[in-house]
Amino acid sequence: MIKYLKNRLLLVSGILLLGTLNNSLAENESDQDRARQLRENEDILPLERILEQAKTQHRGRLIEAELDQEENRWIYGVEILDENGIVWDMDYDATTGTLLETDQEK
Repeated sequence: MIKYLKNRLLLVSGILLLGTLNNSLAENESDQDRARQLRENEDILPLERILEQAKTQHRGRLIEAELDQEENRWIYGVEILDENGIVWDMDYDATTGTLLETDQEK
């Protein structure tokens, strides 16, 4: 009986985990679709252009780049690890390419 209950619990846990993963993947796809649509409509600049600008300000390796909407404004967030091991977090207006904020992570 205990073995049956353990197997049942494992099965239910697995099903719940798969459902969570499926929802997470669907959200990622819709985020990618939204970014692609914004780019095709020329509502935002290409990410490549923002990355070129970021690397002129802080030479190093790209850690992360993301597109977020904050207060009806699209923002590219870029993190770069510089040659001295410092991580720089920069926010750019995705429509104009204007640097909005630069923070050094500690």
